[in-house]
Amino acid sequence: MFLLGAILFLSLTNVEAFQAGANKLEATDTESNIRLAQGPYIVTTKQQHEYLFGAAYHDVYHYCLAGRAPMVVFYTESVFISTFWLIILHYGVTGMVLYLMFYFRFIKKDRETLLLIACLIATMFSSVYGVGPNFVYTSIF
Repeated sequence: MFLLGAILFLSLTNVEAFQAGANKLEATDTESNIRLAQGPYIVTTKQQHEYLFGAAYHDVYHYCLAGRAPMVVFYTESVFISTFWLIILHYGVTGMVLYLMFYFRFIKKDRETLLLIACLIATMFSSVYGVGPNFVYTSIF
C-alpha cells in the first residue's frame, strides 16, 4: 500500500500529464467545495441497515428532499457529491466492493494499468471522473 501511495505521489508531482490537475487542485478552495463536504454528511444520515446494501432512493436529490439530510445545499434539483460517496449511498458497502472489483480485474489482467487505476480510484473522492456507478452496476449485473 505504501508503494502504491509513493508511486501515485511521484506521478502526480513529476508527470506533466498530471500537472493540469494538480494546478486545478491548488487553485480550488477546498473549504467551500461543496462536493467534498456534502458526501460524508449525507452518508452519515443513513440508517444502519442501509450501509450494507444502500438507500432505496432514485438519486441523492430525492434522498435529501425526503428530509434524510436536512443541511444539504441544493443546486436546481441537484445535489453534488463525489463518486465514492454516491456509490456508498446508493449501493452500500456491498456495491463499493463490487465497484472496486471491477477495477481490480483490470489490474489482474495487466499490471501496467495499476497507475491508471490508482489515479481513477483517487479521483473518486473529489469528483465524478472515471467510470460512473451506473455503468459499473449494469456491467456487474
